[in-house]
Amino acid sequence: MPSASEPEPSFLPNPILDRLVDVVLELGAELWIERDRRRVLETVLEERGIVTAEMIEHHRDTPEQRAARLAERDRLVKRLYDALGKL
Repeated sequence: MPSASEPEPSFLPNPILDRLVDVVLELGAELWIERDRRRVLETVLEERGIVTAEMIEHHRDTPEQRAARLAERDRLVKRLYDALGKL
């Protein structure tokens, strides 16, 4: 990892392309983690008779839940795209 005084290495012709690759890799990792955890959670809940896939599909958030979900989404977007601000 470069020190604060050293520029980050660039592997592609334009530094923004390097940052976009960082974003895509981070997004792919986040997506896989979330899909895998959701799969496990849904399987456990269904095996225990707590929830079904149909119940999940028909769920609707309360206004408070929606606000919290949108705030969490905004934090995710900031984390994923923060690399673009390093240019």
